Amino acid sequence: MKDRSMKISYYLIVLCFILLYSSTNAQWTQSGLDGYFVRTINVSGTNLFVGTSGDGIFHSTNSGTSWTAVNSGLTNLYVNAFTVSGTNLFAGTEGNGVYRSTNNGANWSATGTLSTPYIYALAVSGTNIFAGADGDGVFRSTNNGTTWTLVSTGITNTRIFALAAFGTNLYAGTFGGGVFLSTNNGTNWTPINVGLTNTSVNTLLVSDANIFAGTEDGIFLSTNNGSSWTSASFGLTNTFIHALAISGTNLYAGTEDGVFHSTNNGANWTAINSGLTNPTIFALTVYGTNLFAGSNGNGVWIRPIDIVVPVELVSFSASTNGNNVSLNWSTATETNNSGFSIERKQVFSQQSTVSNKEWFELAFVNGNGTTTKTQSYSFNDNNLTSGKYLYRLKQIDFDGTFEYSNEVEVIINVPDKFELSQNYPNPFNPSTKIKYQIATSNIVNLKIYDVLGNEVASLVNEVQPAGNYELTFDASLLSSGTYFYKLQAGSLVETKKMLLLK
Repeated sequence: MKDRSMKISYYLIVLCFILLYSSTNAQWTQSGLDGYFVRTINVSGTNLFVGTSGDGIFHSTNSGTSWTAVNSGLTNLYVNAFTVSGTNLFAGTEGNGVYRSTNNGANWSATGTLSTPYIYALAVSGTNIFAGADGDGVFRSTNNGTTWTLVSTGITNTRIFALAAFGTNLYAGTFGGGVFLSTNNGTNWTPINVGLTNTSVNTLLVSDANIFAGTEDGIFLSTNNGSSWTSASFGLTNTFIHALAISGTNLYAGTEDGVFHSTNNGANWTAINSGLTNPTIFALTVYGTNLFAGSNGNGVWIRPIDIVVPVELVSFSASTNGNNVSLNWSTATETNNSGFSIERKQVFSQQSTVSNKEWFELAFVNGNGTTTKTQSYSFNDNNLTSGKYLYRLKQIDFDGTFEYSNEVEVIINVPDKFELSQNYPNPFNPSTKIKYQIATSNIVNLKIYDVLGNEVASLVNEVQPAGNYELTFDASLLSSGTYFYKLQAGSLVETKKMLLLK
């Protein structure tokens, strides 16, 4: 087989080895919005929107320095929920259902009628808008709110206080019934409460494989799509959780005793309340390099987010050789670097369309702890089928904090012909490598014969997709002599000779 090698991509990543802000000296400051009961804070492009209890919606275009009321058409000023879908903004009110704006909040109009107009949660999944109501459960709209359909089959507690969408999964947090999961856009729901010792769920947050539930008795974490939950509240001095937000490895919780910060998925929490004069926090969001907190009576507060990047990753590249991928990366400095989790996602297969596949870990490569010397790393991912793949590095510190690299992309091409390569080395003792390629999916047989035509080994006997393949033949149990290896894929057959010398 002719060797094919193509450099796919090379990323120069300069992750500043600088502590930009420290959790011990960063201060909260009052934004331009003071004296309001804030229930939700949301980002839409370069815009910030705040929903209040009794004063409607406020809009900021300058990162919270100043705010403008945007309530034209809004007949109910108690706004509990907010979400964005393309150019549409949706606001959930307490008593008048859902409102929509198509001009960045300049004007609002009521959407279709809901049997329960008390809306406490909103979420977007594809072209679906979901509204969580206090009384009837979850409603879905497929036409930007023109009409709504009740989709609550399986939800045994219909007081919905939180919604979160991730991929094809939709999660609903209830007041007293725990968390429910739907994998079919709300048509059916299943309770997922194993290990959840408090079932009054005020907020939900999904980040990759982690699901966080903020309850009236702390935070719970699930790493298996809600099959089970574990407590993640160590260090919280107040466990009544109203809000959650995330930025990289930084997780934030809004409680009735201020804001808490975790860098290890909730295993430990530290209070970050310096400068905050109102400790009851109902809303959190991250915008740019700032964390925004909505308080119960003192408007919006701003604090720099905590950014600590302990490893300076200066290169990360991928190259292909046949159906094998070589990953190479290097660091300029490392601090407390436990190592790198190598993650892969297949986004397209040339045998069949594959999309929205999840990231999964291929391997873990140990780091070098703390060093100021350049370090080089590599990893080989072999025998891939044809298609497009993404790779990324998850750099993990000894304390469990982590940071993702940029992604690199590779394409494994479908071979254009059937071909069997000469084994290498040849002559050999006692093992040799055999490479071959097939252009279409077929039943593939690769067998070894002696000079009399007797089969001495069967190396492959299965359906294989189009691609490049390589395997090792170990002839330790055979005597010296001439042997033949025969490849058959469908009606195509090719045979070559090899020599074993002991």
